[in-house]
Amino acid sequence: MAQLRIYLGGTADGSDWRQVLIPMLNVDYYDPTLLEDGIASREQALIEREVADYCLYVITPKMRGFYGIAELVESSYSHPDKTIFCCLRNDGAALFTEEQVASIERIYYLLYERYVEHFLSLIAVANWLNARERESSEESIIDNKII
Repeated sequence: MAQLRIYLGGTADGSDWRQVLIPMLNVDYYDPTLLEDGIASREQALIEREVADYCLYVITPKMRGFYGIAELVESSYSHPDKTIFCCLRNDGAALFTEEQVASIERIYYLLYERYVEHFLSLIAVANWLNARERESSEESIIDNKII
């Protein structure tokens, strides 16, 4: 069985969360921030989201726009079983305001109702994804055994 593939969505805007998370992963990943702007790049990102085993959306205080939130909510309704959410309360010196934290808590509740996996740290995300990769590999070995 092929390695799990993860779509790394969420905050870009100068955040380095992807560079922190990627070395901790034992899975394949797709980073949409590495694409050049353009229609073909956006179409490729949509394709990658569809074929990914899991779509991770990490939101940080460096978020300037709301597209990552829109992607997260859309994914939670169309593919709740493969959507993962992580909110980092700080990103370097950047912090969420109290109002933003209250809004994020409401998003957590919405995702909880959709049975979406959600985390508060990149280490927890990496551990969860790596465990899914191990489970996937073990299932592959069992499926290929001759009994």
